[in-house]
Amino acid sequence: MADYYELLGVPRNATAEEIKKAYKKMALKHHPDRNKGDKAAEEKFKKINAAYEALSDPEKKQMYDQFGEDGLKANPYAGQGQGQGAGGFRDMNDIFENFGDVFGDIFGGGRGGRRGRKMATQGSDLLTHITISFAESYSGVKKDISFTRSSTCHVCSGSGAEAGSSKKTCPTCQGAGQVRVSQGFFSLAQTCPTCHGEGQITEKPCNNCRGTGFVKEEQKVSINIPGGISSGMKMRVSGEGNSGMNGGPRGDVYVEIKVKDHNLFERDGDDIYIEVPISYSQAVLGDKIEVPTMEGTVEMKIPAGTQPGTNMRLKDRGFPVLQRHGRGAQFVILKLEVPKNISEKHRDHIIKLKEYEADHKERPSLKDYLDKVKNLFK
Repeated sequence: MADYYELLGVPRNATAEEIKKAYKKMALKHHPDRNKGDKAAEEKFKKINAAYEALSDPEKKQMYDQFGEDGLKANPYAGQGQGQGAGGFRDMNDIFENFGDVFGDIFGGGRGGRRGRKMATQGSDLLTHITISFAESYSGVKKDISFTRSSTCHVCSGSGAEAGSSKKTCPTCQGAGQVRVSQGFFSLAQTCPTCHGEGQITEKPCNNCRGTGFVKEEQKVSINIPGGISSGMKMRVSGEGNSGMNGGPRGDVYVEIKVKDHNLFERDGDDIYIEVPISYSQAVLGDKIEVPTMEGTVEMKIPAGTQPGTNMRLKDRGFPVLQRHGRGAQFVILKLEVPKNISEKHRDHIIKLKEYEADHKERPSLKDYLDKVKNLFK
């Protein structure tokens, strides 16, 4: 769901009056009575009401600013209007019953409110991150992850009340669950800020959870990361997220993977690339060299006359292909190494080679190039 402030078109530091003014403008624009048969407007109207319900209530606004929608879900009556989330609206009648007719004086009077319904809903999901090495992403690894999640308060068992504490009729709404605010020709029905729509309040809130019914706890679980996973991929750990409300199941935890770079290998999809330096004589005459792979070294034959930058392929030496059989390949890029400092003996050999190559007979590419240059200036 979009950010509540963005839905109402106000900055995060907007005053209560600015939020109310923006809400009236947006609600009037998207009200179903003014957009007959427009499903998009109907959905937008639901979201606008949910945003205003949260931001117009100081307690809910503080929880939303600190914890986002997870903070609202920690309260059984916060965050209404979020589809299938906590206390979500099912249809337009559900909106009117929870909020009343927002424009009662315009469209013919508001409807009576009702107390919030306690529904068992699944807890929200969590996202955490873990960094693994290049080798671990190649072979797979078992890792422990730690994260903070909300759990049902063990002191009050999620009720939010101290043991032995009873409930009484809300003094603000007199048990209606809603309060009506009139301003000019507008008549706004809002969820009661004291009882959050329940119509009753707890005499003594639980000291352990401050009346929310939830507490934060550190959790550690082990996950098996498969070989072949790459940076940016997410793994789901079912049933380890935040606690559900009113007995609902926990949400899930998503673990985003980050893989460290390797100082020798590079990855592209399921393939591995490595640059291997070779000498001029190896390129000309050919040779056998030892090439490192993720599972040890292998011998590779360089053909005589190999050109700089030649890319040679080692089959099945790449990463495992996730959810399928097989592996990628390893590509060996042959890089011609030109020494910067050489001995006198080495220099003498290079000079003799230069003299031998001067007639260009054994350098057809150079001869062809020089012929083209001559033709250019004719």
